[in-house]
Amino acid sequence: MYPFEQIFESAPIGMALVSLDGRWLQVNRALCTLVGYDAAQLLELTQKDVTHPDDLELDLDHIRKLLEGELTTYQMEKRYIRADWKVVNVMLSASLVRDDAGRPVHFVSQIQDVTEQRQMEEQLRQAQKLEAIGLLAGGIAHDFNNMLSVIMGHADAALESLTIGQAAREDVAEVKRASVRAGQLTKQLLAFGRRQFLSPRVTPLCESVRDLEKMLLTLVRGDIELTLPQCGTPGNVYADPGQIAQIVMNLVVNARDAMPKGGRLTLDVTGVEIDETLGAKLGGARSGAYMMLTVADTGHGMDRATQLRIFEPFFTTKAPGTGTGLGLSTVFGIVKQSCGYIAVESVVGSGSTFRVYLPRTDRAPTEPVGTFSASPLEGGETILLVDDDQHVRAVMRNSLRRRGYDVLEAQGPGDALVIAEKHPGRIDLLVTDVVMPRMSGPELVERVTALRPGVRVLMSSGYPDDVSFSIYRRGAFLQKPFASDDLLRKVREAIDHVVERTGVDSVA
Repeated sequence: MYPFEQIFESAPIGMALVSLDGRWLQVNRALCTLVGYDAAQLLELTQKDVTHPDDLELDLDHIRKLLEGELTTYQMEKRYIRADWKVVNVMLSASLVRDDAGRPVHFVSQIQDVTEQRQMEEQLRQAQKLEAIGLLAGGIAHDFNNMLSVIMGHADAALESLTIGQAAREDVAEVKRASVRAGQLTKQLLAFGRRQFLSPRVTPLCESVRDLEKMLLTLVRGDIELTLPQCGTPGNVYADPGQIAQIVMNLVVNARDAMPKGGRLTLDVTGVEIDETLGAKLGGARSGAYMMLTVADTGHGMDRATQLRIFEPFFTTKAPGTGTGLGLSTVFGIVKQSCGYIAVESVVGSGSTFRVYLPRTDRAPTEPVGTFSASPLEGGETILLVDDDQHVRAVMRNSLRRRGYDVLEAQGPGDALVIAEKHPGRIDLLVTDVVMPRMSGPELVERVTALRPGVRVLMSSGYPDDVSFSIYRRGAFLQKPFASDDLLRKVREAIDHVVERTGVDSVA
């Protein structure tokens, strides 16, 4: 048998004998490590001295019940304040020791550090909350994109009918500009919800960041010292280069605003391996090879409460009118949609460090492929137009007819099938929404192409579900909201069998 003193001292969790008035009588090494005091210092203190002020009342209530015999032991979670002023969560188990006459003598306490466990639980709750907000944002974006397409379409039509110099023309132009800005906000919401249309390709991450140097220099002020990565270790990621740029710029702007009096802003790119330990800290990240983008500033930093909310849409610490609160939420969504992870470390008064982890690939970089079409926007072909939203359909119909197309209008898939079967002439192009009641766009395409084997296809959607993503990557896709020129260009390319490629060469 081991003597009690040896067991007490070598226990892996904190153990202590505590007097009835709360003084430490005996403490072990694990407890000293937990609270950051040596044994001599701790024996000069009381439990009250290391307990968080907000937890004192609950602690005293348990002690009273022990002394009055209502409890023989109790367990509670509380917070201790370490010698370095850091707060740790502990699980305290306490029992009352009585002498042979039944008089209380002292307490025996076991104290276990549960800080990391609580942090992981909080990260899980935060991830679940952000997931729910993302689903809501995606649902809103569907209807909002339809409305914006209508606004843009009518604004384009009005601009065509108004001559330069007319008073109303600038008003209509401002409506168009506002709708475009609203469309950008919608895209940011979709990015947060991981439902943004991306064009990923194999990209050298460090070089992509270095290529942004001129743009970044215009974003930061002269009182900020900017350091860019040296790119000593090569490493490729499979991601949308435009979205990589958006990640970097949003993080840089966030860092700049955190340094109103100047400071240092450091960007770095390195290769890392995520193991089980790091993966757990990142909220369950998959183990493997990653490229890590680090953006560190020497700004005012953030407290824990702020860090828990920074990725929420519309949450901002900036003054009203100086920010939308979508920058970091957009970064969060892009990173997640690119199968990556993001973490932040910050201390008030000591700056912040953001780390973005993107899966590393051994594939060679992909050369960018642009648009091949130089075709005019006009045409005389026959188009079968299908959209269950009458306002969107009307805008598309009018835009196409103004440019010379013959438009066969269908309110839904049922009408479209009737037209496809009975129309006596040629149908050159089927333009259809992806998400419709009773029959989806892809299902309609199968049935129409069976009736009209030579027909070209262009699909459109404002809600990027898995089907929309698949179609988008094949090229024949029109993303809502769209301006009239966007519609006309996509129609012309689909008819001419020209694809703005996103990594796959076939046409839907």
